[in-house]
Amino acid sequence: MRSSSARRVIGRVAAALATAGLITFTLSATTPANAGGSTGTYQLCSWGTYASYAVFPERGYASTFVASPGHCVPLYMNGDRADIFGLYPGGSSFYVGSDWWPANIATTGNMGNWGWYTF
Repeated sequence: MRSSSARRVIGRVAAALATAGLITFTLSATTPANAGGSTGTYQLCSWGTYASYAVFPERGYASTFVASPGHCVPLYMNGDRADIFGLYPGGSSFYVGSDWWPANIATTGNMGNWGWYTF
C-alpha cells in the first residue's frame, strides 16, 4: 500500500502535467457515456473551479488523467472504490470523496467548498 506522501507526489505530478497542458482533453461529443450501474467506461468531469482526478486503491493506486475545470476524462468503473481528489494551484491535492457506483462523476464547487455527484 502506498503512503500518503506517495499520493501527494502523484497529485503533484498530475497537477504539473495539467498545468503544462499535457494531459488536458475533452471527450468527443460523439463518445457516449453509460447511464450508470454497470461496469464500463464513464467520465470524470470537473464542473467546479478546480482540476480533479480519481485514484483506485484496489487497482494498485492507478489514477485517471487530470480533468481541468470544465473538462472531462475517461473513467473506468467496475465497483472498485474511486477516491476523488481536487488539485490546488500549487499542486497539492485535497480529498473530495469516494464512490463505488459505476456512473459518471462530476466534481463541483471551489477549493474552499467542494463537492461531487454521480450522473
